[in-house]
Amino acid sequence: MSSPMPSKESITSLLMESDSEDEVDIFDDDSVVDPSLSCSSNDSSSDSENEYTKPRKKYKDDPLPSTSSRGKDITERESSVPALSNEQASFPVHERNIQNKPPSSSAEHLEDQKLPPMSKKPKKSPRDIVWKSKSLVVPDCQSKFLGNDQLPTHISDLETPYEFFTELFTESLIDHIVQETIRYNVQLNPGKAQEITKDDIRKYIGLCIVMSYIHVPSSRDYWRPSFGNKLVQETMSVNHFEKIRKYIHFANNEDAVLQKEPGHDSLFKIRPVVEELRKNFKKIPMEECLSIDEQICPTKARSYLKPHLPSKPRRWDYKLVVLCGVSGYSYDFEIYSSREDNPRQRLSEEPDLGASGNVVVRLSRGIPKNCNYKVYCDTYTSIDLFVHLAKQGIYTLGTVRKNRIPNSKLPSESEMNKKERGASVEMVTTVEGVDVSCVAWRDNKVVLLLSTLCGEIPITETDRLDKARKNVAIKCPNVVKHYNKHMGGVELLDGLLGRHENRMRSKKWYLRLFYHLLDVTVVNAWLLYRRVHGDKMRLADFREEVAESLCKMGHRDVANRGSPSSNTEQQIQMKRKRGFASHVPVKNVRLDNISHWPDWKPTRQRCKMPQCKSLTYVHCTKCGVALCLNKDKNCFAGFHTT
Repeated sequence: MSSPMPSKESITSLLMESDSEDEVDIFDDDSVVDPSLSCSSNDSSSDSENEYTKPRKKYKDDPLPSTSSRGKDITERESSVPALSNEQASFPVHERNIQNKPPSSSAEHLEDQKLPPMSKKPKKSPRDIVWKSKSLVVPDCQSKFLGNDQLPTHISDLETPYEFFTELFTESLIDHIVQETIRYNVQLNPGKAQEITKDDIRKYIGLCIVMSYIHVPSSRDYWRPSFGNKLVQETMSVNHFEKIRKYIHFANNEDAVLQKEPGHDSLFKIRPVVEELRKNFKKIPMEECLSIDEQICPTKARSYLKPHLPSKPRRWDYKLVVLCGVSGYSYDFEIYSSREDNPRQRLSEEPDLGASGNVVVRLSRGIPKNCNYKVYCDTYTSIDLFVHLAKQGIYTLGTVRKNRIPNSKLPSESEMNKKERGASVEMVTTVEGVDVSCVAWRDNKVVLLLSTLCGEIPITETDRLDKARKNVAIKCPNVVKHYNKHMGGVELLDGLLGRHENRMRSKKWYLRLFYHLLDVTVVNAWLLYRRVHGDKMRLADFREEVAESLCKMGHRDVANRGSPSSNTEQQIQMKRKRGFASHVPVKNVRLDNISHWPDWKPTRQRCKMPQCKSLTYVHCTKCGVALCLNKDKNCFAGFHTT
């Protein structure tokens, strides 16, 4: 039989018998501290006292300890609680509880109270910034460009694409790669180290450039007889290429610092290449208008260096922050390594502007000071950053989020949407003697722009599509016009890289970055070539000539670098435009004086020496062209020396 249910009165009497903080008590409020466990207000609070003066939290499925352990815990708790003073014991219970409560908002009591140490850095109080409704007026001394963007003489004297490429990807960098590759080969195979020379590394780089403008399903398919590439097959064998690809290295692994030790560098394996290219890129004088934006290096390699980019089509790739000119030339860059806010990367005179602001400050170190350079950036803007750069004579403009504008007086987004399309509002403030303008412009969405170089006036017009897909003219502030005109430098560089991109896959994370930086170097060299010689060579043709020079060329003993073109070279170039019956090598390969041997062919062909119309049986084994070589004519020697 089931036991009878207890009555309501019996349950109430049982509950009233217990009056403890650890037991259930229907008449006791657990939010009020038990007076028997209260501490003296004169004694300093400690961690053990605060632990027991707080009410016990109730957790779901919290198991109760055993009777013996609970008794021991209560004994230890009573021994650790100090006794009440006689003065406190004389107070009634409810007054004693009120006395032991800490003061609520008194400043004097807050100063005397000892707070525990904070684990996070306290937030800075917002700066008192006053915005005024007016237009930013920039004096002529700020708008006039005082810098020098002319190319130096040694750059203007360069002729061939190979010379422009080696100006950025120098011979010293190739020597460093050869040294570290040999070292890594010996570390892996001490008894069976294979020989790798400078010519091997140069040819490997040339083949990497070939693979950027000729794409096949696999890298080994370049050596297939059916659809392989002749230049690749004649440069080196597939096994030799795979051997170099396996051992190529850029830093000594013995010098690496462990991750948790001071001085650790996440990009240690490719740091020498990064620093050498950055130094060479910055040798070129900067343009007046520069832009800073993100760049993506696609990869499927597993690496913690890949940040999560939710707004990008591919959300897990390497990220770079690039400083570019309007032409697309990359003057400086920085690879994301999750340590952008490291204090060791800041100079003593540079302020701490957060992770994004510090990146812009580091990229701006190479910009000449007090020359009125203009920098356009996106998502890296803040008032403190713009004021810091303006004090150095660098004026900036960029889009900004509203939460980065303290004490903003601009209309809200709902208020701006009620206005007509093209409406704009400008507010100006002065921070540390620098005038900063903030403009809100309504396009399809509300756009906020922060600027120290121009304001809303003069207002012009721009074309937009309405809902009926017809062009309509709307008002456009001056700051929006400047932003759209000069902000696309990094996007232009991305477009040039996307046309001819090295897609060779690798499980080594640093090789993917090396291929990306190699493509950036080729694009920079092509942009320099266009500035010197004009727009007369496509990017694909430029890559082809650089790759052919790297694959076939050795050391030159004749034709000093930077000398004016000879008459022979000019006539060859004129004949190249009309079209050759057979391929003629580039100038750097023709004059390298290595492995040019005469060979006798069974059929006669027309001599390829300019102004020579004779037929000959002699061919050059390296150049693959017919040249006269007899007692009356020696076109073979003249073709390879002039």
